[in-house]
Amino acid sequence: MEWKSVDSDFLNYMREHEPKIPNHDYGEYAMKPFFGTLFEKGDLCYVAAVSSPKPRHQHMKNNRDFKKLYDEKGMSIGVINLNYMFPVPKKYLIGVKYKDIEKYRKFKSDTEKSKYINLLRKQMTVINIKGFDVAAIKLYDFVEKFPMDFISKRCFNYRELERSALEFSG
Repeated sequence: MEWKSVDSDFLNYMREHEPKIPNHDYGEYAMKPFFGTLFEKGDLCYVAAVSSPKPRHQHMKNNRDFKKLYDEKGMSIGVINLNYMFPVPKKYLIGVKYKDIEKYRKFKSDTEKSKYINLLRKQMTVINIKGFDVAAIKLYDFVEKFPMDFISKRCFNYRELERSALEFSG
C-alpha cells in the first residue's frame, strides 16, 4: 500500500452523500493523506485515513473497524477507523511520494518536513505489516452479511457510496 491523495472535487461530492468522509486538507501547513488501495471493487479502490492518536483512544480496544498503530518502541503513532473507508474511482487517486510531499503541504522548516515524512514512513510500515487490506475486506463482508450489527451501524453504507462514486462526473 502507499499514501494517496484524492481529488478535492470528488471528496466534496462524496461528502454530500456521507459527511463523515475524512478530510485531507487542513490548510497549507497540514495534510492528511489517505492510504490504499485496501481492495478494489471494479473501477473503485477503497482507501482509509490515519488519524492522530487522542487520549480517548487509550481506552479503546482494537476491533473489526478500529485499529491502533504503534511504532517499534511501542509509541502510539495513529489510529485507523476502517468504518470510514470509502471507494474512489482509480482516476481520482494520486500516489503521494515522500520526495514530492511539498506539493501537498508546506513546512515551517526542514526539520518539520523530516519529522512528518518519518511519521508517514513509520505509519506505512505498520500498515503494511499488519495487513489492514485483509481487515478491510473482512469488515466490508461483515457489514454486507450483518447490516444490523452494532459495528455495521457505525460503518459507512459502502454500497451507497459505491453508487455515488460511480455517478461522479468530475
